[in-house]
Amino acid sequence: MVEDFIDSVLIIDDKKEEIDGLKSYFEEKDVWVTYFNPPKDKQEIDSISKPFKNRKLLFLDLRIDETKETIDNISVIIRPLLRKVISLNYGGYGIVMWTKHERHIIEFKKRIQKDKDKYELPLFVCGLDKHKYLKNGYDNLLTDLKEEFKKNFAANFFITWSILVNQGRDNAIKEIFNLVPNYQKQNINLEFLFFKLAQNYTGIHIDEINENYPLIRDAFKTFNDLLVAFINQSPCKSDIKIKYEDNYFITTSNEHAYYSRNQLTTKKKKLLIKKIQLEDENWILGKELTNNEKTEDLLNYIDKEITKLYSNKNRKSLIDQTDIKQDVIVPGNVYEIKANNSPFIHPEVSENAIPIIIELTPPCDFSNKNRLKPRVASGYIKKYDRNNLPTKEKYYKEFWPIAINDEEPKTIIFDFSILGFVEEDDLKDETKYKILFRTKDKLFADILQKMSSHIARLGLSIIR
Repeated sequence: MVEDFIDSVLIIDDKKEEIDGLKSYFEEKDVWVTYFNPPKDKQEIDSISKPFKNRKLLFLDLRIDETKETIDNISVIIRPLLRKVISLNYGGYGIVMWTKHERHIIEFKKRIQKDKDKYELPLFVCGLDKHKYLKNGYDNLLTDLKEEFKKNFAANFFITWSILVNQGRDNAIKEIFNLVPNYQKQNINLEFLFFKLAQNYTGIHIDEINENYPLIRDAFKTFNDLLVAFINQSPCKSDIKIKYEDNYFITTSNEHAYYSRNQLTTKKKKLLIKKIQLEDENWILGKELTNNEKTEDLLNYIDKEITKLYSNKNRKSLIDQTDIKQDVIVPGNVYEIKANNSPFIHPEVSENAIPIIIELTPPCDFSNKNRLKPRVASGYIKKYDRNNLPTKEKYYKEFWPIAINDEEPKTIIFDFSILGFVEEDDLKDETKYKILFRTKDKLFADILQKMSSHIARLGLSIIR
């Protein structure tokens, strides 16, 4: 598994003679290795002209300047150095630190968190004892790395996922290109095939496609579906397992405490918080604790951070903000109502809420060009409040919490009792209805299903 992942290595160390063995070890395994002797002077670090290209694994010497303490090296040399050689778009990678002390890794992770807007942080960090390999050689390095990764769920998952994606990508490309094995016909035939795949993705009719419509983006999205299919077919050689223990909300320096929100409302919560505060390294979801923190404040912080995590996850999996066009009206488009005279402004919209509509034409009508006018439902976006969620039967009320454009968590509501039609020209007019995003297929199908159930419900008016 590790061998398939490590195709490139960057070594940052001030003693070249100490890493020659490591460099030769990887080169013998056909791994692309780059060695970098880091400057120790701030001006020299600042003069580095451009960052490196992505390397999957970065071996980092923590004692670049042996006149300084290891911890001081992190702030004085290593952090400024990483800002110069790692870019914000560097790509996924991991760091192996030459250290046998867990506290160095903890301190390193803690300090580089402050640089999250300066460069792409490593997906995982682990430590190995450099002097062990200088003394005994590197023959057991990959075995040791495997054992380190087994202890690190994030590293293990990322490596396995990366391998499967690469295999799935190659298989998807091969399967599509093999449909047209004749090189003389391949280019024109594949262009036509990708056009049909892109057109089929949203169901947009050929008459509505113009030069501004992002067909290439829809083709990429279709290819993503093929990629997922091949990933699901690929055998997973990893021994990684996901345990079900509710959600772990609280992490300390040396253990995970698994508690659901309901369990945190019991007497356990005070004992748990107290226990964490007695440890040397005190963290709850990235928040450093102090001994004067109130238990209730910490629990509120946990709630807030968990909601943010869920909100951003929902944004990535439920809505699409890529290449949406004001002049292309597709089922599932959600628009902010800008015109004050719109009949679809919901009567319950508060001052801080955003009135919206969603286009609900059935996809079959859309693709067969049977839509005479876009049909819409009214709704609104409001700030998420766990204690004040929508309850009315006529609402689509599953859409929370969700972040839009990395904002604070929101609740999105659609009202199936306020339905109607809008002129296409009005939907294309940004001063009347401004497009915000498109609901992804899974969400849109759920909205249609629940709207159908609401509209088709049967009832009796009974005199009692």
